[in-house]
Amino acid sequence: MIEPPCATFSPAQHPASRGYDQPRGYNPLEEKTLEGTELALRSLAILKLCADLRKPGLLEQPRKPKMRRLEEWIALLELGLAEENWAASCAYGSPHQKEFVFLSTGLPAGNLHRKCTRDHQHIPIQGKWTKQSAVYTDKLAWALAECFHQGLTVMHREARQHSPKTQGLESFLCNDVLLSHSWKVLKHWHWAKPTHINIQETSTTCRLLKHLALKAASTRPVIVMDSNVGLSALVKKKIPPQASGHGCEGQGPQHLQEISILHTNLGLRDSMLQIALPATQTCPCLFHPSQRAAGR
Repeated sequence: MIEPPCATFSPAQHPASRGYDQPRGYNPLEEKTLEGTELALRSLAILKLCADLRKPGLLEQPRKPKMRRLEEWIALLELGLAEENWAASCAYGSPHQKEFVFLSTGLPAGNLHRKCTRDHQHIPIQGKWTKQSAVYTDKLAWALAECFHQGLTVMHREARQHSPKTQGLESFLCNDVLLSHSWKVLKHWHWAKPTHINIQETSTTCRLLKHLALKAASTRPVIVMDSNVGLSALVKKKIPPQASGHGCEGQGPQHLQEISILHTNLGLRDSMLQIALPATQTCPCLFHPSQRAAGR
């Protein structure tokens, strides 16, 4: 919520620094006039940013200030980036007929609009009452708070709907590529004996790296695995602890050593044949035929 100073924009200022036909001032470079203009334009710029970012924002002024004649204020309304509403403070319990105008974005500010009911007396805004009339009553303060509460609730609800959580091991891009393309089986084989699933995955990657090293394609291959455990083992060059035992002692380190050698060779050939080291991605698979072979 922004409340730029309205002293030089007030119609009650005498002598006037501005006119409704010259909202930037009769002497725009005069110190007080220039300061008021700068603060007003900065406030409008912040409101424009709120509109661009789809965040709640509200600028408050007396209802009849010359600030409303600024081109930037009018542009926000004409572009549909903000809306204008006003309210009489006496309708919120004030003894004065002080009227406020609200330039807002991302807020149900129309709920703030209230007219004077014309069934009560007002204390004239002059002398000692001038500053006090600008103070919000408790009812108006609560109304503004409720307005922001509703705006923030809508903002967070839309954020949850349009910005799904992306934490986790999967990549939306990788999943879309795999689902939208057609694939064919290049090689397949049977395991000679039951082996831990993570050993099978790392050995499969080892075979693939051998194939890539011999093929010498001038592209950077991307290897997609359905096991984060196997992928982490390849990156860290460390056998996963759950693969220990199960009659596969020594197989994990052997595969990792072969993969390290292949990486080194690919890196050496990279300097000569411009082959990049493979990138890796994780994509879960709901069907694991290799688990059946491992007796799981």
